[in-house]
Amino acid sequence: MHHPSLQQAANNPSASRKGALLVAVASGLALVALLGWSKSQSSAQLLSSSAQPPAKLSVVAPTASHDSAKLLTDEQRMVGRWQDEFYGVRTFEFQNNNQGTMKLELDRVGQYLYGKEVLFNFEWKLEGQALHLTMTGGSPSEKTEMLGKIFGTKFLYKLVSVDESELQIQSDSKSSYTLKRLPATASEG
Repeated sequence: MHHPSLQQAANNPSASRKGALLVAVASGLALVALLGWSKSQSSAQLLSSSAQPPAKLSVVAPTASHDSAKLLTDEQRMVGRWQDEFYGVRTFEFQNNNQGTMKLELDRVGQYLYGKEVLFNFEWKLEGQALHLTMTGGSPSEKTEMLGKIFGTKFLYKLVSVDESELQIQSDSKSSYTLKRLPATASEG
């Protein structure tokens, strides 16, 4: 979709470069505001959005009536419990203090090798779209230590997306994982 002001500036040889630049910047800022672009989105994601802008742009100061979920950062959205199927059932819990756990309820093959369950403790950090996990222990300790020696203790994932119901990450080997949010427990509020 071409912006009419940009086309006019491009087709009018008498338009100053400064004027065309101002129109382009203003149009870009309006597009960013309309599509709700966050730091974690790339330019390609922004430009490939199929969202249609409203006919009129109005700026409204945030109030208590606005949906607070829209104001959360990706790191804040990640806090909670998430689950997928990974050699059985895998449950991540990301805590506010950048600590977490990963519980593996293993399938039959995994149970034969490592037991019914393995619980890893980890530290996590989100830098842009880079999700860093560092395993810090777990139980049974002999199993988590052995797995740490085999697979390593530091992992890097690309955060593809996170919202109120789904977390999508991609490993450095390009494997993608989609985890579903679990309901909060009574102790989580």
